[in-house]
Amino acid sequence: MDALIRFIKYLRPYWLQVTIISLLMVFSAAVTTIVPQITRIVIDKIILSGDMEQLSLIITLTVGLLGTKSLLNWYRVKLNFKIAQDVLYDLSKDLTNHLYRLSTRYYEQNITGRIMSRVISDVNSLQQMIVMGSSQLIEQGITIFGVLIFIFIMDWQLSLATLVLFPILIVVVVTISGMMR
Repeated sequence: MDALIRFIKYLRPYWLQVTIISLLMVFSAAVTTIVPQITRIVIDKIILSGDMEQLSLIITLTVGLLGTKSLLNWYRVKLNFKIAQDVLYDLSKDLTNHLYRLSTRYYEQNITGRIMSRVISDVNSLQQMIVMGSSQLIEQGITIFGVLIFIFIMDWQLSLATLVLFPILIVVVVTISGMMR
């Protein structure tokens, strides 16, 4: 937890960009959740009524919505990558300054190549976590939450029956991921 708090310190100068990224993730998750509902309405009501004008309008709006989502996702990924690079630059600069302040005795006791290899490896791992892992985890979490809301609105009994399986799924995933390590 302490490492996460220290890491958040590096995100503080980029709070506006992080807020924009967060809002874009919410928009993307909302579109991902809403489009199947639009499809359900089109199939259940509009096609059966034969109203082709309304069908054309909904298809146009849905394509526009998905196109907007794609463009905003492109911008979000680009902005996320830029922030990751800036944060990693700040972190690398602080790490370098810290390594300069270490005593000569420390470098006599530890192999310099191993220290540099570890620093590079850790920075690369952080880059992957910032650019892909955290944003996808948050967006998928928001999407799952939105889907759960829609499922409960549609049929709460079926939703509860489905959610009973969720703890079993978690146990299976944790078990398999433990075996993979």
